[in-house]
Amino acid sequence: MIRRSPCVDIRLPEPDMTTIRLLSPTEVLVLYRAMRPDYAPLILLGAAAGLRQGEAFGLAVDRIDFADGILTVNQQVLVIDRRPTLAPPKTKASVRDGRSRSCAGRVHRRAQA
Repeated sequence: MIRRSPCVDIRLPEPDMTTIRLLSPTEVLVLYRAMRPDYAPLILLGAAAGLRQGEAFGLAVDRIDFADGILTVNQQVLVIDRRPTLAPPKTKASVRDGRSRSCAGRVHRRAQA
């Protein structure tokens, strides 16, 4: 029987404080206009729906409800052995539906043009 926990004197590392700086609407538009036309919609969707890079790359057209402006995030692109691979998000909390009616509509109209 162990009388005393061997973990008592272990000090946990301090968590890193990561600062996230969101782009302003002007910065989003500048980035959008600088992108190749086939990648530009990712910028709008990412900014409007708060998508991470891998989630934006993994978003398929069949996961966008253009009429109601709902995006279903249930996959992401990970690079494994230098190859892009579709995979589920890392956590269950990352699987979600998000609303982005105006942005989804703009992306849909642009894709149809």
